[in-house]
Amino acid sequence: MKKGKLYLRTFLSTLAAALGLAVPAMADDEEPAVERDTVKLDPLYFVENGSAVTDETEGLRLWNELMKYKLWATDSIFFNKEAFKIEEPSGYTGTANGKLIFNNGHHTLGGPIVAGGDLQFSYPGMGADNDSLLNGPVRAGWLVLPGWYNATNVEYKGTYCFEHQIYFDSPDRTNDLGNATNVAKRFIANVHKSGGKIYADWNQDKDGMPGLTGLVGGANADSLLDGPFSECPKTDVPQPEKNLTVPLLNDAGIVWEPKIDITAPTEQSVFINVPPITAEDLKKSPKQVWYDKFVESIEVSSHTGKVLYILMPSAKQNANGKTGRLTRVFSKDGFKFENSANDMRIQVVYVNKEATWNDETGTWENLDASGMTYVSDDSYAGNLLFYTTADIKWDAFRATGGDPGAGAKFQGTFITSGNFTISDHLSVAGQLIAGKDLKFESEFNGEFHYVPFNSPEIKTDIFVKDAFKEKKDHWYSMNFYLTDTAHTEVSFDYCFAFFGIDVDTTGGTYDVYKSPTGSFV
Repeated sequence: MKKGKLYLRTFLSTLAAALGLAVPAMADDEEPAVERDTVKLDPLYFVENGSAVTDETEGLRLWNELMKYKLWATDSIFFNKEAFKIEEPSGYTGTANGKLIFNNGHHTLGGPIVAGGDLQFSYPGMGADNDSLLNGPVRAGWLVLPGWYNATNVEYKGTYCFEHQIYFDSPDRTNDLGNATNVAKRFIANVHKSGGKIYADWNQDKDGMPGLTGLVGGANADSLLDGPFSECPKTDVPQPEKNLTVPLLNDAGIVWEPKIDITAPTEQSVFINVPPITAEDLKKSPKQVWYDKFVESIEVSSHTGKVLYILMPSAKQNANGKTGRLTRVFSKDGFKFENSANDMRIQVVYVNKEATWNDETGTWENLDASGMTYVSDDSYAGNLLFYTTADIKWDAFRATGGDPGAGAKFQGTFITSGNFTISDHLSVAGQLIAGKDLKFESEFNGEFHYVPFNSPEIKTDIFVKDAFKEKKDHWYSMNFYLTDTAHTEVSFDYCFAFFGIDVDTTGGTYDVYKSPTGSFV
């Protein structure tokens, strides 16, 4: 599978629907076929209303809902420091029931925001300047602002819908409604300056608080609500999934392999060998296209130059003719990545087509670096997931000298059913998902590519067609090439599934290894 970005609006709508986004209905002949491989949820399971979900279809539905998010916390998400930057426009950021909190200003976050709780900016008393919420839409309960909010250099793009009231510590809502209205108007004006709209009932007595006067009617449209919450365009603004949780692990019968130890006082490369998909795997129901590995823990420390390579089969080794394999790595005691290994990498690699699998040793043999494919973050296909029930706490990954570009680089979806704390710079191609709180405790200014595990695939036979319906009543003649310059650039992540293609069709975005047997670069 190869990952790319979609460049036509109709494709965008189709693929958005595949991930559960609200889009207008489309005729069947306008939609290229989109599919996902089926992965059995077990040994993971969801809990709803205090009971385990036993229906497989419902479990997979909840899983696909969770996979819409690039950043998720069942409870709250905290952006606690300045210089936070994730511009990635696709993938949701959301919570089930807690707050989404931006402290200290200077944050950039792209994509839809769906908070089951409140959207909070730097309360109490801290600055809320230089925040950029890009693309939208945004849906939350309360809006919580610092006292006398007067934020500057902010962008609040998209449509904003707030189910509950607006709160700030000063002025006092009960005794100073006039000044309280002015504070609310400043936020509304900032939304409108960015071309957005805002729907709320802040003019009404609600949630035990008096309504604010002057937010509807009048002459100054820049500071007026666009409508009540009941008029929030539900087809455009996703609803919070207040019953969605991170799945738990049923560890009964699991035999845990020894920990993956990357703690030598030198540069070090360690490999997870992923076996090929066999004809026997494809006869199973569902097809066994995924591979599970269970380890006591993954520990990385002591030195720079640490790399965990995930060696995956190429199309030549897989019985289904696809490249790579969906791989889930379960860690009993978590992912202990110390900042002494501050430039560590987790890297997917497709082995050369002559490589052979040794069942007895569980390793790849006949490896040839010149034929291997080092997958760039831009080309990572969403086929790697790391799961633990332990809390994850990653300390500062900044390399010596303070260069943020030399920090850690991870490929894969990381999920914990506990708390997830990130304390400094790193780059991610995947997702970050917490069953409790997700906290960013320092600056975050690396690259972030939202790639859901088991990404939707679009069948490549669309490229042999010579026409494309961009409007309901008009077909455009087009030649499709993966290396062409975009016609209309939009951003939505997906995967193309290629069958029987050995050549690089990416225009040279892949690198290869420098050494067939030693440490890969």
